[in-house]
Amino acid sequence: MRKPRNQEVTRNGLSWLPGFLIVLAVLGVLAVNSYAQPATARPGPKLLLSADAWDFAQVNQGPTLTKEIRVENAGDEPLEITAVESSCPTCVTGRAESKTLPPTGRTKLVLKFFSANVEGKQAKHLTLRTNDPAQPEKKIAVAGVVSKGPKPKIKVEPETWDVGLVAEGDVRHGRLMVRNEGDAALRITGLTPSEGVGVDAPEPSDDLAPGQTATIKADFLAERGKRGLVRAHVHVESNDPVHPTKVVQVTGYVHGGAPDGSRFRVQGSGTVRTDATGVVVIEPVLGEALAPGTRKAAVKSLRVTNGLPDTAVTLRVSFGKGDEEARGEAGARTVGPKESADIPIALPSLDADATLTIRIHLPALQPKPPPAQ
Repeated sequence: MRKPRNQEVTRNGLSWLPGFLIVLAVLGVLAVNSYAQPATARPGPKLLLSADAWDFAQVNQGPTLTKEIRVENAGDEPLEITAVESSCPTCVTGRAESKTLPPTGRTKLVLKFFSANVEGKQAKHLTLRTNDPAQPEKKIAVAGVVSKGPKPKIKVEPETWDVGLVAEGDVRHGRLMVRNEGDAALRITGLTPSEGVGVDAPEPSDDLAPGQTATIKADFLAERGKRGLVRAHVHVESNDPVHPTKVVQVTGYVHGGAPDGSRFRVQGSGTVRTDATGVVVIEPVLGEALAPGTRKAAVKSLRVTNGLPDTAVTLRVSFGKGDEEARGEAGARTVGPKESADIPIALPSLDADATLTIRIHLPALQPKPPPAQ
């Protein structure tokens, strides 16, 4: 019996369906397996930050702002932080607490912004350099607005306190003047002198209003056994946001003075100055043995130290007793700039009323002749 034509066509038209379903099943299995097995992660260190920007909004000029950012190694090898660089080293800095992070390790990156050094709209950044091959340089943006506000401003005078020529054991007294040249109250928070220098609390001790001045009493003790140039200082600390510490240099020269127990004296001054560029120092040099008939060491020479930078000095030494004429005289001696020399003398000892006269000739310091009439 012949089959109907339409029934044969229908059967032939659906003959492809089983094969198509098999292909779909295979593709489905492959897709499931591919989803279930993720791709292998790239080996090596991997940098992750909790934030890559810091917006501190708006602040008044003065304070130091701080922010912490968490740094993490999401890789499978150690992460090395090789550098933290700033686009503005005077206003923003960054420091990592640890430089090497093992896999899954964490540390803190501490950011600081110094608002006292800037004003107006800020757009800075830090660059974090690591061994992450995907991002060896990571930038962290720092932004905000710094408004100019009232602040104190300290001025200390003198900036250098010259105590001059000081004998061992002597004390020099001085005053430091502190003035508030800002537009907010100035507070002196600390005074730190170096060895040999003493300071009193400022007067007045309260905060200084704009334009107000305080006085700090200071003294310098020339300690025995410490001859030569004075290199000391006083640190004046305050709430000035720009200059929180002012340094006052203390300068001078400590010499040995006269032999103990004698009335040795130098007629005139033992120091010659030329526009504060240097000093000429004269001090006795004692012999090892006692002078005959005395219990004092004999002075065998005078040590001359010429501290002038570009001027030679010529000295002529004579000595006598009372009003007597000079009993002896040492030859003239020239000492060059920045040099020292010993001038020998024939006096065996310095009696109680002996007088030593030193004549100093400084060509550069001679008075100019009066103008011709």
